[in-house]
Amino acid sequence: MGFHALVGGVETVIQVIVSSGRLSAQRRELTVSSPPTPTNGTEKRSTMHSYELRVINPADKYPTIYASSHISDFAAVRRAASLADAHEIIEVWRGVVCVYSGAPIGASAL
Repeated sequence: MGFHALVGGVETVIQVIVSSGRLSAQRRELTVSSPPTPTNGTEKRSTMHSYELRVINPADKYPTIYASSHISDFAAVRRAASLADAHEIIEVWRGVVCVYSGAPIGASAL
């Protein structure tokens, strides 16, 4: 189980692991930048979709789960790929629909 918060440009992800009846938590902080806000009003505004990004390490029992908003499925898959190492598997969910599942794709391949 994981929790996510975005405060002051810092994305905080807390992964909670329950094993043998004991509860432990890992905390990781990632610095993210926001895109500039349009100032002249001519830019088209698009709807952001909510996604769940899962990074699955075969050696771990539980995946690391991130919650984020993106403009498209493609953007969500790229973000998930940037969070994973080459040996990990990623899953990208938009609601109950899995839009991608597999090995991380390098940015050059996209």
